[in-house]
Amino acid sequence: ILRQLQAAHIHSQKITFYDPDGGIAGVIRPEELTGGEEGRDIELPRGRLTESLFDLTKRQSSRYWFKDSIATLNDDGSGVDVSFKSGRRSRFDIVIGA
Repeated sequence: ILRQLQAAHIHSQKITFYDPDGGIAGVIRPEELTGGEEGRDIELPRGRLTESLFDLTKRQSSRYWFKDSIATLNDDGSGVDVSFKSGRRSRFDIVIGA
């Protein structure tokens, strides 16, 4: 997936801040704001990242539940019991939420 994400990198060169009158208040490199490292970090839109991760895992044993939210998580060390706002309950080895 790394090559796919590197190809989608948007290469932001600067971040410009404007004052209320529309004048430039300041300009910085993205790495100054995020603490990242130029040439090492990958910047891409969130939608592109989620699309790449979904494409990579949709044919595997991963389960995706859309249009629901996690209400509670209970990690007992050997798995995670999850209850959702819809009332659905399930147990997982790992839970990743976005």
